[in-house]
Amino acid sequence: MKFVCCWLYAIDKYGFPPSLPDTFKALNEMKELGFRYGELEGVSGDNLNLIYNSKNDIKKHINEIGIEIINFVPVIPELREFDDSKRKYGRDMFEKGLEIAVTLGTEFIQLDSFPPLMRCL
Repeated sequence: MKFVCCWLYAIDKYGFPPSLPDTFKALNEMKELGFRYGELEGVSGDNLNLIYNSKNDIKKHINEIGIEIINFVPVIPELREFDDSKRKYGRDMFEKGLEIAVTLGTEFIQLDSFPPLMRCL
């Protein structure tokens, strides 16, 4: 059985989404709290791009402190859009999320469940 510190810890402490420096702080704190496993999120747009561009630094850091990120959550509400360009943007963000998960060696990738948009006729 694995006990995982979810990313809500970082969000509650540092806001949504946490800055990159706060992301590193939260990972350190998860380890200091005794967790061996943690979760990480990337929010569509600037935050996910920041996590994507920092994925190798994050991987190095988690290896150094001895915590495994076993679940990565790309938060991408654009995936539910009817507009083709917005949905394509969401798919592009998801591809980045997959690359982050692969780099970090996560066991899981989890999408947030957003309700479908209502289409007015």
